[in-house]
Amino acid sequence: MHDFRNVHNNRISGQVRPRLQVSWSVHRAWHGDTVKILVRTEHVKDGTKIKLEIITVGQTIATFDKETISGNSLDKDYPIDWKKTKLPPKAGDFVVKGTIQTLNLTATSPPLTVDLEVPAFSL
Repeated sequence: MHDFRNVHNNRISGQVRPRLQVSWSVHRAWHGDTVKILVRTEHVKDGTKIKLEIITVGQTIATFDKETISGNSLDKDYPIDWKKTKLPPKAGDFVVKGTIQTLNLTATSPPLTVDLEVPAFSL
């Protein structure tokens, strides 16, 4: 038999920490496609500013620093159009790095593989 006689409604102290997750809507795309950058957060207030950087081979090719979180998320359409951007050799995998400086949070997405050239042959 269980002993229910004493006080069992004790408070357990702990901290609720904010979280940040960044990802692409797809894993592979062609140059010219439009993809989404997906940002998900936990315990982050609406209106919090986030900086997004698109990086390949250690080079930042695009930066968005006027984005804000709303409802613990942000979905940003991103057209892949790098014709005027000088990409480093062996560019092909691109990650998004999200930073919320006010909360000291940083997250990096899994890579998006972009086929930059039309294939030499097709079936």
